Amino acid sequence: SCFLHIPLVEYIAAFEGYQEGIYSGVNDNNEEICVPGHLNPGGPYNNGFFDHAKSLGTKLFLCGHDHTNTSYIEYQDVTLAYSLCAKGNRFCNGKRTVGTTVTYDLNGDFILNSYIYRFGKIKLIDNLA
Repeated sequence: SCFLHIPLVEYIAAFEGYQEGIYSGVNDNNEEICVPGHLNPGGPYNNGFFDHAKSLGTKLFLCGHDHTNTSYIEYQDVTLAYSLCAKGNRFCNGKRTVGTTVTYDLNGDFILNSYIYRFGKIKLIDNLA
């Protein structure tokens, strides 16, 4: 697994493919995906990190940065996901966030769960194995 702040450029291709029905997942993106170089005139910058990490067996990339995006998308046999912010009084779509957990089993498989705080209780909002 790889935990990042800024999403990789592959997040854009994954999200576009999800919208076209090519990739599966859970979509709840509410803002533009901001990747390295997204404001450059030449477009986003791809340094090859995704391909290298994938060649080493990485199955999960989990990032933050785009604070109202909470998608999990299966892309090229890898999960590209956003984590909910767990700091202070953060909100996503009007709901106070608690955070995202990653639970691994002995085989290295994982389950992602994201939580919000609502009506005085912590509530699971989504799950993608």
